[in-house]
Amino acid sequence: MSSSDLHDLVALPDAHKERLALDLLAELGATNIQRRGTELIHGCLVCPHHTDQARNPTASLNWDRWLYNCFSGSGGTALWLIATVQDTTVEQARAWLTGQAGLNRAMELPDLLNLFDSIYTPTRPEPLPRYADQVLTPWQGIPDYILGERQIPQANASRAGICSSPPGRDREGNYMGRRAVIPHRWNGNLVGWQSRRLERDGTPKYLNTPGFPKDSTLYNPFPEVTGRCLVMVESPMSVLRHGLAIPMRATFGAEITDRQLDLVPPWAETLIWWLDNDTAGWNATESRFTERGHYLEGIAEKTSRRHNVLVVDSPYAADPADLDTPSAEALIHQAAVPWPVWQRPAQLFCHRCHRHAHPGQPCHPPA
Repeated sequence: MSSSDLHDLVALPDAHKERLALDLLAELGATNIQRRGTELIHGCLVCPHHTDQARNPTASLNWDRWLYNCFSGSGGTALWLIATVQDTTVEQARAWLTGQAGLNRAMELPDLLNLFDSIYTPTRPEPLPRYADQVLTPWQGIPDYILGERQIPQANASRAGICSSPPGRDREGNYMGRRAVIPHRWNGNLVGWQSRRLERDGTPKYLNTPGFPKDSTLYNPFPEVTGRCLVMVESPMSVLRHGLAIPMRATFGAEITDRQLDLVPPWAETLIWWLDNDTAGWNATESRFTERGHYLEGIAEKTSRRHNVLVVDSPYAADPADLDTPSAEALIHQAAVPWPVWQRPAQLFCHRCHRHAHPGQPCHPPA
């Protein structure tokens, strides 16, 4: 967009821009909206941990700059806000705004499109959320689930800032029990956290903060651990358990983006992929032809242009986080094979008893 176009946008009547912002907030369900200059103060739409929003709203939308801000430190563009509230992508948010939200009464459609073209350019990624470190200060104590059931070493959990959130209420007023909190920092900034349910309270087992950048960052709580070899896994739990002993990064699942692949550090001469031993992990790792004959490059082949790529040929029906660190190190050294010869396993075994995998059945390790 040219500078003259931007000048025309700035010249739009303030009343039009404010009306559009009010309509947007109403469409998204904001309450208790108060005008303060160019800011529209309202009940937070993105953070479930805020309470008493009717009397003490904790968020604002600047209708002049089209920036959303939660007073706890998170925020982004208006498109980020829409995508977060509706759990969609920024592109889908833009389509909803211009095609479905019924906001055209504030200005003509061409002006509306131009306005949001000026604050969203596809070649520039959306800014990452950012939270104030003080948000986590009241959440003290590493939960027993982390140290006991998941067997994360105390030093690892402390270094990664693991804590637990107290019971409370979500935005709809529903009870939310204690949760294990896994902070995620990127380039020194707190960009969100994942939390794991600790009691059966009806909430999802795992929750992410709004706009959690799982497709544009890597989980790396131990940046000081480097070397010529880097292991890539899916789950932060794997990094938490082994990351102080093994250079390791997590991708937040098997849906791995090219942007994440570009974040693999150049010091990793050898890159070892060790995704979960399930269909999603296999599909992400291997290159294959679709039923229609289209060739899909897997992450192993994609990254082989810049690294010596190996894949862990694990025989176990277990994630890396399920193994103790000596066992994980042994598999990495003994079972990592060049990516072109790796194949998905025909049979999986229990990592405890070493018999055929028996999901849902009790395990009886050998004496």
